[in-house]
Amino acid sequence: MKRNYNLDLIRIAACMAVLVLHIFGLEGGYISTILYYLGTFGIPLFFMISGYNMLAKKRSCHEILLKVVSINMYALKISLATLFRSWEILAER
Repeated sequence: MKRNYNLDLIRIAACMAVLVLHIFGLEGGYISTILYYLGTFGIPLFFMISGYNMLAKKRSCHEILLKVVSINMYALKISLATLFRSWEILAER
């Protein structure tokens, strides 16, 4: 499959929108709230483009399942490491 650079640019814009979403919370002024809600489009857009790119490649169900499991295991490792480190910090107090 040939790489679609337009989708990459849209995906970069979606990443930037998610950053705006995290930087400008609902606390703050009027402009901060507007930027927050404008940034909310980035999350579904990023996942839709990523899903399109993933399904556009010829992969078997086994390969997709392995990819999903490996990503989830990586996320679980990071979550557990963060949890245990936070627990250690709180126990020191």
